[in-house]
Amino acid sequence: ELSSDERQLLNESSAKERGLEIFWNENGLKKQETNHDCGNKGESLTTLFYDNGNKLTEGCTDGNKQVGIWVKFSEDGKADGEIHHINGQTHLKYVIRHENGEIKREEEIKDGEDNFLTHYYDNGQKQGAGFLNQDGEKEGFWTWWYKNGQKEQEEECLRGECRIIKEWDEKGRVVSQKVVSQNNQSGNWMQKAAWLQRQQQINQMDDFFGG
Repeated sequence: ELSSDERQLLNESSAKERGLEIFWNENGLKKQETNHDCGNKGESLTTLFYDNGNKLTEGCTDGNKQVGIWVKFSEDGKADGEIHHINGQTHLKYVIRHENGEIKREEEIKDGEDNFLTHYYDNGQKQGAGFLNQDGEKEGFWTWWYKNGQKEQEEECLRGECRIIKEWDEKGRVVSQKVVSQNNQSGNWMQKAAWLQRQQQINQMDDFFGG
């Protein structure tokens, strides 16, 4: 009967013949597995594992760069998020999912631009959406919705500090509204700065949604 070390060497030899490269942890469980023959020229399918042997993350690499969609798994084996490489490392989308599989949080990142973040309820309905600056703070124009899809509020933010400019109840009736003029020079710092950024932020939002 083969020892555990002998079995591991045999498995590694067989794996190499199939285009696989496998690394093991100190407990004899897989730590990383790379398939150098995954169908796309020059790309390899790489899988990383938790210490308990379950998948941690999996996706394709081109050389040392991650490409395509990488799936992240919870320690109990459930897929709970993804990283979408849309344009190499300069345009990424991070996705976190609810336990029922619906998207919970989606953040799109482009070099040189504010990140666009969307929160979702577990029924798939959008909960909130807006921009984050390079420090991860809410910036510009944000919108929030009730779980039934009715708009709940709009707010304007500057470096993480926000003020509500309009609110609705769950039936769609306006319950509060603040009127701010772009030409108002007597307003506070947030009124002035947020309005200067607003049109640019709305244009970026249209770009993200394909408008």
